[in-house]
Amino acid sequence: MIDKKRARTYVYHATEKPKIVYEEDAQKYYDDGWAESPAAFFDMKKHGLNPDDEAEVQIVGETIKGVKDAANGALNLEEMTKKELIGYASVNYGKDLDNRWKRDKLLKKVQGYVDGA
Repeated sequence: MIDKKRARTYVYHATEKPKIVYEEDAQKYYDDGWAESPAAFFDMKKHGLNPDDEAEVQIVGETIKGVKDAANGALNLEEMTKKELIGYASVNYGKDLDNRWKRDKLLKKVQGYVDGA
């Protein structure tokens, strides 16, 4: 059973599907060839991009980081403060939530966005 009170994160591998692990266990995976971001295994040439073009590298890196941060944030909604939930909804879903709402209502609303409701 997953302990939702412990921070979790995705880890990525070149040949295996991403896994969700507790943050305190992530270093063990990194030591075994896993990475904290899929960017570590992204082949720009394979996707028709120029790895020598600094602008393309930056755009790809920022895009992958944004997706990674959104995914890891969704794993840890239960740990977020009201302010963090409001910021997460704004950045990842373009939603402005009422800061007068109680944290539980904000959490439910943001979880609905994550679940596609």
